[in-house]
Amino acid sequence: MSQSAPAADLSSHRVFPAEVRGVALVVRPRGDAIEFTHAQISAELTRLKEELQRPEIDHLILNLSGSNYFGSEMIGLFVQLGTLAREAGGQSAMCSVSADMRGVLKVMRLDTMWLVFDSEELAVRNLAAEPSPPLLKRRSFWLVVVLLLLAGGVGAFLATRPQAPEQIVTIHSRLEETWQTAVRRRTSDLGQNEWKLYSAETIRQLNRDANRLAEPPLNGQPAAPHLRTAILQGIIPLLADRDARYSPLQRSYQEAMDEAAKHLPASPAAP
Repeated sequence: MSQSAPAADLSSHRVFPAEVRGVALVVRPRGDAIEFTHAQISAELTRLKEELQRPEIDHLILNLSGSNYFGSEMIGLFVQLGTLAREAGGQSAMCSVSADMRGVLKVMRLDTMWLVFDSEELAVRNLAAEPSPPLLKRRSFWLVVVLLLLAGGVGAFLATRPQAPEQIVTIHSRLEETWQTAVRRRTSDLGQNEWKLYSAETIRQLNRDANRLAEPPLNGQPAAPHLRTAILQGIIPLLADRDARYSPLQRSYQEAMDEAAKHLPASPAAP
């Protein structure tokens, strides 16, 4: 990817003035699409998409205080940006939404896809943690770390790293705990935004486990495919849709976990 211009240049946008706050790109649309030319919108939208692909940017926050109403064309652009942020593993949020727009978002069910905050400061406080020190973002720094590991640390790491059967047991236990917590929180009085933050972070962790189970050395363990099924057909769907029917998901999860349990290594006998 080509080097993008500094984030500060975004403040001069006529349609989508923006700035980076912490690890979030904050965009403040100034009006509906009909108020601007297609060329203006297209150029600035491309610039925002480039910014969202920078490794320093994790989340997108749209501050909609610039207008009481945005039409379907502009909402479609918002969806494009939000999708790009989520595909990169981040969150998308809206703030300072007018009463008229809240009704539109609800009808289009966008309020279930986006976090919604009353103010930009509240959105930033929840999403935009301070970025890592610049040194940690330099490729040369990570190259040095890798070389040091290869020189002397890898052997010690591998010697103390849990073996595949132990990792499988650990993942099985973690999934049981994750399922119980998800079921409990799903039916609690947890607010919409709190649920979205919790479910998004938990899904990211589950996807990491699912990927590990599909790769060596864990994919050679008989329990691995069943644990992946429990994740992908049970826990993640439960987290992705708070209103989804519980019984089919519970059945998929339990059947997969029961099959996985049949293949777990036996615990060592007590002395």
